[in-house]
Amino acid sequence: LASMDFQEASKNYNMALESARESATPGVQSAAEVTKLRPKMIVPTINLARCLRELARYKEAEDLLTKYIREARDPPLDPRLHARALSTLAELYQAQSKYDAAAKLHKQAIGMVRRGTPNLDVAGSIAGYAET
Repeated sequence: LASMDFQEASKNYNMALESARESATPGVQSAAEVTKLRPKMIVPTINLARCLRELARYKEAEDLLTKYIREARDPPLDPRLHARALSTLAELYQAQSKYDAAAKLHKQAIGMVRRGTPNLDVAGSIAGYAET
């Protein structure tokens, strides 16, 4: 895809994230509310980070993913979604030749998805780890 496509996609993902934030009840910050909102935000967050990576906006992508991953620890995010976020961050590090950091994240993602039901996330994480 051309850079213009990634620019347009990043705008759309930002709008999706803003919409998800607005759907949360204003002022309610309970664990249940946060947990309910996260699944709506993870896919656009991951996809936005991928667009930013393709646009070589590495710092923005890294900040977005690391903040989301850090916040997803308590209460915990669905392991497959968490693993997908970790793999996306690992791919970002690979794009910057940060292979040790990428390998560490891929290993962590593999461990998370192997504990659950086998799926394509396992294959993607293993393939990403093999590339590091």
